[in-house]
Amino acid sequence: MTGSWLYGLRQVPIFDVAWSPDGSQIATAAGFEVRIFNASNGEVVQTLLGSTNNLLTVSWHPSGSYIAAGGMDNIVRVWNVVTGEQVETFDHATPVLTLDWNPNGEQLAFGGYIRPDNSPIIDIVNFSPVNP
Repeated sequence: MTGSWLYGLRQVPIFDVAWSPDGSQIATAAGFEVRIFNASNGEVVQTLLGSTNNLLTVSWHPSGSYIAAGGMDNIVRVWNVVTGEQVETFDHATPVLTLDWNPNGEQLAFGGYIRPDNSPIIDIVNFSPVNP
């Protein structure tokens, strides 16, 4: 495939995309939801709900079994991709602009706006996955 990938997502801007670890799916942070697409045909495989404001960032767990997303509601949510169930939430002091798992998936780092004293806001939390 070359050129643009033209799959519809209604009229919602996509703020972030992430490939699944095996390359078979693409997750998007768009509006109040994470949508998972089949990378070969563009079909929506699953929609993950629960955010109360725009999502800005999304990241697959290294196992491919979980997705984390965060955004304007100052909360990072983690979903089980197999069941679609939200399994964890982490509060943040500001909107979450970026997040990523460490290579073994045991920790999740996320960051946002700077504080009034210009110090960055980065949280690192432990994550213990439950078998899907």
